[in-house]
Amino acid sequence: MQQKKLSPAQRLLNLVRFDLLRRQQLEARRAELHSRLYPGSLRLKQDLIQESAPDDKMSTIAAEVDELDRTITDALAGIRRRRVHAEILISRIDNVVYRQILEMYYCTVLPTYEEAGEKRKPLRGVALLSLADVAVRLDRSYGHIRNLHQEAVTAFEEVFKNEG
Repeated sequence: MQQKKLSPAQRLLNLVRFDLLRRQQLEARRAELHSRLYPGSLRLKQDLIQESAPDDKMSTIAAEVDELDRTITDALAGIRRRRVHAEILISRIDNVVYRQILEMYYCTVLPTYEEAGEKRKPLRGVALLSLADVAVRLDRSYGHIRNLHQEAVTAFEEVFKNEG
């Protein structure tokens, strides 16, 4: 089965959509890296807190964490730029329904929750809206939303071409 080649506009939309998940993964990775520094950076000895011993590898780990943190920060900046660019282009589409579909499908995430008794505990994860979710939110049939989505992507491509 041959895959359809995406236009630059479609590639931008898909990048923005999956950047939402990537951002969540990067932020979780950042939190994990920072948490690695805490337990080993301080040691308890005779009820006193002292700094890491010279033979500890904490300075090496801290340097690695700092480098990864800079990489993650740069990646997140790229994600934000792409998203803002796509949102600006989407806002230039005249048809309100097309804008709603594109914003919901490509730019919206929902937090996922763990049911714990009567309270809901948020998890680290997020879920992307599917076209079926968009159809429910707009009170339309899935088939109709699928067709409108194709038309919305075509309208986005026109705006993308006119911008460049």
